[in-house]
Amino acid sequence: MKLPFPSLLLGLVLSLPSIAQKGTSTPEVFTASAPTLEWRAENWNIENPLVKAQSFVPGWELILEKEVNSLGGKHWFYILKKWDLILDNQKLAVHEYKNGDLLIQYPALNQTQIEAQALTIDTIALKQELNCYRSDIVPAYFNSTEGLLSGFSANFYGNEGLHIKGFLSGSKVHYLEDQRRHFSGSDSTCYTFIFLPDPLSTANVNYGGSFVDNNDGDNSSLNGERKLVSFTATYDSGTFKLENADIKIDDFSAPNIAPATSNNTTFNYTRSMDGFEDVNAFYHLSTFKKYIDSLGYSNLPGNLISVDVHALSNADQSYYSPSELKIYMGEGGVDDAEDADVIIHEYVHSLVYGASANSGRISERAGMEEAICDYFAVSYSLAHSPNQRDRVFNWDGHNSFWPGRMASSNKDYQSLSFTNNIYQHTDLMASCLVEIHDNTDRATADALVLEALFPLLNNSTYPDFASMVIQADQVLNGGQNYQIIKDAFVRRNVLPADFSLNEASAYSTQIKLYNTMAFARKRAPLFIESERNLSQYELLDLNGRSVAKGNINGLKVELSFPELKAGIYILKIADENQASKSFKLQAL
Repeated sequence: MKLPFPSLLLGLVLSLPSIAQKGTSTPEVFTASAPTLEWRAENWNIENPLVKAQSFVPGWELILEKEVNSLGGKHWFYILKKWDLILDNQKLAVHEYKNGDLLIQYPALNQTQIEAQALTIDTIALKQELNCYRSDIVPAYFNSTEGLLSGFSANFYGNEGLHIKGFLSGSKVHYLEDQRRHFSGSDSTCYTFIFLPDPLSTANVNYGGSFVDNNDGDNSSLNGERKLVSFTATYDSGTFKLENADIKIDDFSAPNIAPATSNNTTFNYTRSMDGFEDVNAFYHLSTFKKYIDSLGYSNLPGNLISVDVHALSNADQSYYSPSELKIYMGEGGVDDAEDADVIIHEYVHSLVYGASANSGRISERAGMEEAICDYFAVSYSLAHSPNQRDRVFNWDGHNSFWPGRMASSNKDYQSLSFTNNIYQHTDLMASCLVEIHDNTDRATADALVLEALFPLLNNSTYPDFASMVIQADQVLNGGQNYQIIKDAFVRRNVLPADFSLNEASAYSTQIKLYNTMAFARKRAPLFIESERNLSQYELLDLNGRSVAKGNINGLKVELSFPELKAGIYILKIADENQASKSFKLQAL
C-alpha cells in the first residue's frame, strides 16, 4: 500500500457509529479470532498429509481452495465447511517440503457453540456508509476466542475495485477489512525510454531544483535520466500493445485514457506524455515477473494482472485489488507509475495473495505485508542503482506531497506496539530483509522471502516471519545462511539472542500464547500451551524491571494480571528444560 495517510481500516471503524440500526444501539466492532496452531514433522511418509490434517478439525469438511508449488515444496489451502456453512475467518494449510518436512497450520476450533442471533444491523445503511453499491451476505461461522459464532459473512463492493469483507451477527460487526492491497498475438521486441528505477536514484540527488514534478512538466534534467531499454510487446493486426501473458496495461478507472500502442517497434515518450507511465510500468512489471520466474516461482501470482496507470481520478494513492486482479495507480503528486518502487510494491501484493492463505489480516500482519512489498521494491531498485538505498518510493515520496518510507531501522521490536497505522513500523521488517540481502545476494534473499510467503497466515507476527525465513533457508539452502538471517532479526530484537537453529522449526510451536487481544482490552487471562511441561514465568516492563514472576506447572497454564497498568510488557515463559520464549504484550 502506498498512501500518504493512515490506514483505511481505522476509517471503517470510526464510520460505524453513524450506521442506522433496526431498533438497537450502535454496533460493536471487532472480535478476536481464535489462534491458529501448527503441527510439524520431519521425514513425513506415514500417510496422506490430508488425512493427518483432517484429524485436527474433526467434523469439518475440507474444501481445496488452491494448490501452489514453490521452489521448496507444495502448499494446499483449504476452506472449512460444516453443515453447509463455511468458516469465514480462518483456513487450514498443508505445506509438504522437498526435504521431507511437513507443516500443517489449522485453526484452534472453539468447541463452545454460541447461539445464533437475528441480524439487527441495517446492512443497507452499512453498505452505503462504506460507499459500496453491492453486497453479498451469506450465513457462515466465525471462530472467536469466545466461541464458534453463527452469523453472516459479508462482502461489500464499490467503485474502483473497492471490496470490503466482514462478519456480522446480531448487532455486532466482528471485523471489517479492505481487501485491496494498496501502495496505496505474437511477441515482438520493442524499444522505449523509461526511468530506471527513478530519476533521483540515477542522478543521486534529492527532490528539488529541476528534479520536481511541476505538474508532469518536462525539462532537460528529468528527460536526461530516461534510459533506453528493450521489452517484449504483443503484435496484433499491425499494432504493438503493452500486454503479455502476465501483465496488461488497461483502462478501467477514471480518467479514461486509452493505453499507449504503436504501429512500429518504438514507444518514445517524455514524462509529460500519458504514454510514458504506460511503458514505464509495463517494462518494470514485465522485467520483474521474468526475474521471479527465473527464481523458480513462475506460478506466482498465478493470474494475468491488469494495470491502469491513470486511475483513481488523479488521487495520490495506488493499490492492488485481489478480487479483480487489478492494480490501480493514481497520478496525484508525482505520478505513481513513474516510480519503480511503487510499481513493484503493488505487484508484490499479488504475489503474497497468490502464495498465502487469502484471509483477513490483523494490523501487525498487514504491516508486515507492506514491509515485504517495500523490501522487494528496494531490492529491485538496487539492481539498477546503488544510490539512496535506505529510501522507499524515492521519486514518488520524500517530497512535499508525502514523506515516503524508509528501509533502514534500528528499532527494537519488543518495545513497539502495532495499532491502526499499519505503515508505522514497516521500516523494521524491511531493514531486516535488506540486511539479509546485503550479506548474501539479491537472488538468494529474494528467494528466501518468496518461499517464506507460503506459510504466512492472517495473524502471523514479525517473529513468526523471521522463523519462516530461517525455515525457508533450511529447505532451499540447507541452512547455509542461518547466522546471517538470525543476526538481522536479533539485532532488532525480533528474535531473542539465544535463538538456536534447533528452535527454528519449533520456535512457533513449543510455547504458544493465546487471548492477547482480550488481555489487552479487558485484562482477561492469558492462556499458555507447550509441548513440554512449563516451569516458570516472568513479566517485565520496558525498563527491564520485574513486575511479576513465579512457578507454573503443566502443558496448559492460565495467567492473570487483573491490576496491570497500561503499557508494553515482555512476558518470558520457560519450560522444564529451561528453553524459553518471550512475548510482547500490550495493555490498553
